[in-house]
Amino acid sequence: MATILNHTMKKALVPTAIALFISACTSVNPVTESIKNEAYSSSEFYINKADQTKEAEDKISYQLLAVRKLIDENKEYEAQNTFSEILTAEMNEV
Repeated sequence: MATILNHTMKKALVPTAIALFISACTSVNPVTESIKNEAYSSSEFYINKADQTKEAEDKISYQLLAVRKLIDENKEYEAQNTFSEILTAEMNEV
């Protein structure tokens, strides 16, 4: 009886756990989604936000928004430096 109950629990628990895991993996980060939209703030604002955030994905998203605004503000040198920082950070994670 206990073996049948244990087997039934596994049959119910495993698919539920997999479904929860998959749904968590497909969630969208709102900061990352904001990259698709127009960047309305200044580059300085996005650089400050990148420095303040703790999440690595959010930091990269804010840095990319800063790069977009730096290019809009004709600050190509700063944009290139910021983009280099992103690439360096990504390479260090690998």
